[in-house]
Amino acid sequence: MTNNTDTQAAVTTPAANTEDKKSEPKSEPKTFTQEDIDKAVQDRLAREKASTEKIIEDAVKNAVAEAERKAKLSAEEKEKEERLQKEQALKAKNEELTLRERRLEAEEIGVEFPFSKS
Repeated sequence: MTNNTDTQAAVTTPAANTEDKKSEPKSEPKTFTQEDIDKAVQDRLAREKASTEKIIEDAVKNAVAEAERKAKLSAEEKEKEERLQKEQALKAKNEELTLRERRLEAEEIGVEFPFSKS
């Protein structure tokens, strides 16, 4: 019989503990020391620096690879590539000009253009 009361006491004790926790006032918001903030900022800066260094490293590798590739081209291939780049730039400018013309035409007839600049 002693075992039953011990078991009952053990069962009721956790319930009593949870009631005490519920009735306690909530803890205050967490405060941070200047040291905590400094560490968080330093960690964030270190992550950003590593990320930026990786981006720069990749850009340099790509630029070197491109320079090496271009150095291997013959004069005819270089000329062909330059012509292609100029054609692409001209096409992009032409598309931009066409878009501007259409926007102006739409404004003239009183229609709002769906792709307004912000």
